[in-house]
Amino acid sequence: MELARYWIVLSFLFATTPALAQSPMTGTWKVVEAKTGPWYEGGAQPKINPKLKHAKIVFTENSVKSTSILGCAQAKFSVSTVSPEGLFQGVLRNPAKDAAALGFKGDKITSVNEGCLKSDADLEMDFALLDEDTAMFGLDNVVYKMKRVQ
Repeated sequence: MELARYWIVLSFLFATTPALAQSPMTGTWKVVEAKTGPWYEGGAQPKINPKLKHAKIVFTENSVKSTSILGCAQAKFSVSTVSPEGLFQGVLRNPAKDAAALGFKGDKITSVNEGCLKSDADLEMDFALLDEDTAMFGLDNVVYKMKRVQ
């Protein structure tokens, strides 16, 4: 009888324990837009990376699968909240105005940092979420916009 009571209590504890939260990036994404970053000034327009232009990117708990530079077999993710001043490594010239023009609302923006621990090159990338199904990242003076594939 005592053993049965133990199992009842134990099963109740496991049933009510919340699951660990997933990264907001977990899932499949597709790059839907690429344009010159609002911080870029002068000279020839930056080139849009053809491997990223319409790339499909799959984020798992500990990797990024993509044919582009973003692919990483051993990734580590961290989630933070940034202000417009913190977007795109702080290069926006007029952060509040530029962030709003890109579609960000408010001054609390979820940002997911990917640190690649094992790939062809060291890579650290920030993905800023406009909403749970839309994210942006900057690379080589280009802003890439991604949508979650449903």
